Amino acid sequence: MAKRNKKKKFPWLLVIIILIVIPVVYLKFIRSEKENETTYETSQISVMDIESLVSSTGTLSAVGTVEVGTQVSGEIDSILVDYNDIVHKDQVLAILDRTTLKSSYRDAQASLKRANAQYELMQVKFANDSTLYANDYISSYEYKSTETDLINAETNLVSAEISLEKADQNLNEYAIIRSPIDGLVISREIEEGQTVQASMSAPTLFILAEGLEQMEIEALVDESDIGLIKHGQNIRFTVEAYPDIEFSGEVNQVRLQSKAVSDVVHYTVICSADNSSGVLLPGMTATIDFIVDSRQQVQAVSNSSLSITMPESVLAEMQAEMKKKMANKERPVRGKRPERNTESDSDNIGVLWYMAEDGSFGRAMVEKGMNDGIHTEILKIHHLPENAQIITKVNSSSNSNSKSTTTSQSSSSKNRMPGGSGPGLF
Repeated sequence: MAKRNKKKKFPWLLVIIILIVIPVVYLKFIRSEKENETTYETSQISVMDIESLVSSTGTLSAVGTVEVGTQVSGEIDSILVDYNDIVHKDQVLAILDRTTLKSSYRDAQASLKRANAQYELMQVKFANDSTLYANDYISSYEYKSTETDLINAETNLVSAEISLEKADQNLNEYAIIRSPIDGLVISREIEEGQTVQASMSAPTLFILAEGLEQMEIEALVDESDIGLIKHGQNIRFTVEAYPDIEFSGEVNQVRLQSKAVSDVVHYTVICSADNSSGVLLPGMTATIDFIVDSRQQVQAVSNSSLSITMPESVLAEMQAEMKKKMANKERPVRGKRPERNTESDSDNIGVLWYMAEDGSFGRAMVEKGMNDGIHTEILKIHHLPENAQIITKVNSSSNSNSKSTTTSQSSSSKNRMPGGSGPGLF
């Protein structure tokens, strides 16, 4: 009989073992080494200008605006000015149709003549009745009635004169709308043929501005920041139309009346701004920075530098080195202890971690100054080696330090070096 050819079995067991072992080895050795890698971002202490600012938004408006209205009702017959026209005081802006006003004026003239004639007649009658009364030809009652009629005729004459003056004023003054100031037309609310009604309040026909060389900004400042805003304080602002141009001004007024916007209390702050260039227009939205304080060319570091948490391995190594020095009766070198007058000084104390030229780590105590939200002014720094690099960020992929790139200063103070930390290092 012919022998069967036996097929060789594929080594599946070996393949399965390889597929299991390789990932385990990778996870245990190779990946763990990568995860434990820690890198540091460093920088030098910078010299810069820093400012403390309060930000807000506001609306630009012209200074000294005047609303021009009308005291008589009627149809707009003609308009003699338009938007952006320069006008002078007493210049005619618009004229109302005066047909009805002319009729009223003539009627007032006729009423005056009638009242004058009646008054003259009553004067003659009163003179006659006075003679008759003196000779006892009429009673005192008839004499008194004639005297009363004379007084009424005189009163009617005065009323007729007033009505004529009013009709003349409506016809020759109020029907002709004139500019009350030298200025610029920034708004026109009427069209020819439109009827305007002068009732309890005069309707607005034009809005004039004394000029656009000076502008006002009405800004709303949150109640938490209003205490930092003072009269005469400098401001900077930008507008969306010119985002690359920075304008300047100052605070003119802080109004006491509050406003609630979305359940948040705000106060109105009026600022003045120079507009000699003429690019600022009424109604523009301004993004404003109120300059609370400023420092020029001072030493400063980023805020992240003052909130560093170092890896546990670094802290353990520094602790071991400290114990070794103490065992050899060597005291660590400390910076000079500054004078401290109040307990609140501790709020101005910070810690900077650094990397020395030889690659070793250390930390220096600093006295903090002004903070602009990004950088902090350094007033004094103690025990910082020459050419040391300030650590601004810790990048660690290990599980134990995955959250410790930059944390709060209180977290940093928990990782204490032997021999004290915080203000006690001075």
